Amino acid sequence: MSHKPSESLRRDIERWLKEFLLNPTEPADQRELARELGGLPLYADMGGLVVLRPDGTVLTYDWEDSKSEATDDVWKVVALTTSREKYPRLRELLPERTVSALDCAACTGTGSILRTATCWKCLGLGWHEPEAVGVAG
Repeated sequence: MSHKPSESLRRDIERWLKEFLLNPTEPADQRELARELGGLPLYADMGGLVVLRPDGTVLTYDWEDSKSEATDDVWKVVALTTSREKYPRLRELLPERTVSALDCAACTGTGSILRTATCWKCLGLGWHEPEAVGVAG
């Protein structure tokens, strides 16, 4: 999954990042890391922070190790799906549903469990590709 933002979305991400950095109600540690990493915070939990740079790069920052690195597609999807309510335009960066995709049975296609937690079966998308059965390895 390597969707790059359109030029207009890139500008929006830059604007949202500037607004985030200037907002004193946002957590100070997240504002500091957003400035340092050059990315808009999308997701935070006890393990770390996930930020989106205007060029579409997604980085994770580990609170314990105090280091950042490019994230895998799983965390990228989770960060995008959990922040789509606040930043609806980020849907542009999510994978498109294919014709073979199935509604997620774990969350009944909603993307969340009990309306608050991201579904880890579909990563918040509400769908997933069929699992391969009987593939010899």
